[in-house]
Amino acid sequence: MNLWVKRTGQLLLAALFLMACEDESSLLGFKNPIGKFDVKYIEIPVASSVFFIDSIRTSNLAGETNRLLIGEHHDQNFGTIKTTGYSHLLPSSFTTVDASAQVDSVVLHLRFDFYQYGLADVSNQSFSIHELTARMYNDSIFNYFSKSTVSYDPSPIGSSSYLVNPEYFKSQFQKANNAKDTVIFKITLNNSFGLKLMERAKAGDTTYTRFSEFTKYIKGLAIVPTANTKVIGFDLNNTITAGSRFSKVVVHYHTATEDSLALDFAFGGVQFTRIETDRSGSELNQVNNFYEEFSPSNNLRYAQAGTGVVTKLDFSNYISFYENNPFMIVNSAELVIRGLQSVDSYDPVNSFTLQVLNQNNRFKKVRFKREIDRVINNDTIWKTVIDPIDANVLALYRGTVTNASDGFLTAINDVNTVFTLSKSTTANNFSGHMTLLSQKLYDLDRINKDPFRYFALFPNNPQNGKSLNRIIFHKDDIVLRVYYTLPTVNE
Repeated sequence: MNLWVKRTGQLLLAALFLMACEDESSLLGFKNPIGKFDVKYIEIPVASSVFFIDSIRTSNLAGETNRLLIGEHHDQNFGTIKTTGYSHLLPSSFTTVDASAQVDSVVLHLRFDFYQYGLADVSNQSFSIHELTARMYNDSIFNYFSKSTVSYDPSPIGSSSYLVNPEYFKSQFQKANNAKDTVIFKITLNNSFGLKLMERAKAGDTTYTRFSEFTKYIKGLAIVPTANTKVIGFDLNNTITAGSRFSKVVVHYHTATEDSLALDFAFGGVQFTRIETDRSGSELNQVNNFYEEFSPSNNLRYAQAGTGVVTKLDFSNYISFYENNPFMIVNSAELVIRGLQSVDSYDPVNSFTLQVLNQNNRFKKVRFKREIDRVINNDTIWKTVIDPIDANVLALYRGTVTNASDGFLTAINDVNTVFTLSKSTTANNFSGHMTLLSQKLYDLDRINKDPFRYFALFPNNPQNGKSLNRIIFHKDDIVLRVYYTLPTVNE
């Protein structure tokens, strides 16, 4: 046979084969009347309830929002919330002070970061400043939480008030840090406190230059709200403008030979916000025990940053659906909150993470163990490995979330957290794709001793513990939208 004819015949057969595949016809030209796959769509209700976490970490750590929340506000849905700020105070430098120095005045400078929580009305915010009477730990392992407290002298060393314009604060808060105005709230403090600071500067020894010694004499300050209708954010760490010293205590003094001198003390070390709640008169007053879930009688669901109010999600309906369709292939899965209740002037949470829960509503933690890797020069070298009990789950799903596009479990602060659920920029709803997680949710639930179906809707942005943003939605408005494929069974 001619080589050209042979190759042409091969190409023709290949083309016929490809055409048969493309139009699902046999070589005889008859199309199979029954499709191999059936693509379907369903909205599966996600059962939910509400419970309270006992505490949220509020201490400032590197790389986080450095904000102290100070104020008080009554929210008819969440109750009365009062916040108090605590911070160490440290010398900005170790300037030598002449023994003849005399204190003229002491002024506290506080820079607003323009965060606010409360109603949209102009209001006068009042604060009092107190000296701490107990020392705070300065340990990277030790954190302070919303329920933490440190004793302080009940007699204030200063007090003042500030008129807050909520529209101005909102416009500034939305700007990038380098574009925000610098607004300083100044409070005159008692000279007696300035004398204590001056004594350490005059001594010039380790009680001035060493943190552990200085804090024996100057333990820190508490900023306490006295007559407030809002909660305001302060930037004590001067992170809005890098390298600045806008938030500080300034001791103005003179010596025998010089006038108009100043000595600065900056906020540093440990800083945290204590958050107290009184839910009397609100729908959330139905339960007083932490981690005890309940369903509010108004059929609403609640979540708030800072106060530990979370919505629990139960994916049992989805798992049951999967059990009834064992050959199902999930093409796409999207968790959706279809609409929020009216938020008045309260800012909503911008995004949430889902965190895996045990049956007792505690967060499911990543379990690690240490194994000896090798011994070199009598030094034991350790390696950290995942506990084999959880290896079948965590070895597969410990990863990071990329653009909130799909759900992976990842270890963050020893807690399993899942994809991000974000608020729409054009509509009053939330959504987040969890396709990969939904594909494995049934298997994860089946192979684990504890059911792998409960998750906490946990505020993520603004940062939990550094804000009080919240949302309210109806229990029927959270669904899992699933596009799936079923193989067609020929009888």
